[in-house]
Amino acid sequence: MYILSKTFYDISKKKLPALLHVRVNHTKGRTKDIQLLLGKSELFIFNSLVSINYTDEEDYEILIGIGIVDNIRESDGKVQVTVVKIINGYEAVFDTLKRNAPKIREKVAVKPNIPADYYDYIDRR
Repeated sequence: MYILSKTFYDISKKKLPALLHVRVNHTKGRTKDIQLLLGKSELFIFNSLVSINYTDEEDYEILIGIGIVDNIRESDGKVQVTVVKIINGYEAVFDTLKRNAPKIREKVAVKPNIPADYYDYIDRR
């Protein structure tokens, strides 16, 4: 029990990585994927679902999307995430993110888990 508690404590002390860049992949002129490049982090696991959160003007953090970890680069530990679901009503935030607006990127946090309300999303993938 001590080892498990210590492990969770150690993980909880780690900071979330910064959102470094946003890229839109295009296939024959159509938008295919929105990809997020995060800084180095040991909190993420390959092929895991992550939550994409935005801090609004009133300082509330809001879930705006769900993503999946596509790659963790061996060379520098940076994490690549593909957005798989945009929460209804937050398309405009993603439209701004697609333009790599620094003020919006700073307000986005990608977390290595998803809310329990979205667990059923796993079955629909």
